[in-house]
Amino acid sequence: MQAATEEKPHVWIEPIGHMRVELAGQTIAETPHGYVVHEVGLPDRYYFPRSDVTATLRDGSGIGTCPWKGKWKHFDVELDGLLVENGAWTYYEPTQLGRRLIQSLGCGP
Repeated sequence: MQAATEEKPHVWIEPIGHMRVELAGQTIAETPHGYVVHEVGLPDRYYFPRSDVTATLRDGSGIGTCPWKGKWKHFDVELDGLLVENGAWTYYEPTQLGRRLIQSLGCGP
């Protein structure tokens, strides 16, 4: 008899502990409470508490909905005169799965 293979979920979230995020060589966030989000077909994304961000955040221009994680919006990230438009995002109305990411900020690799 063959063992049934478990199908991987489309999205899964794992705690990764300590992480530091840099912009142009300067730390914009450092936390012991980081997460990595794995999503089929996309590169891993990293999340950290917004309270651990030292850069200035301003509302960005992007908004949307992920069927797995919920409603999101972009933030512009500024540090020492360097501005990255839509450089980060947050889930302000998460799904059940995305609730672990509420009050967190996401960024790509």
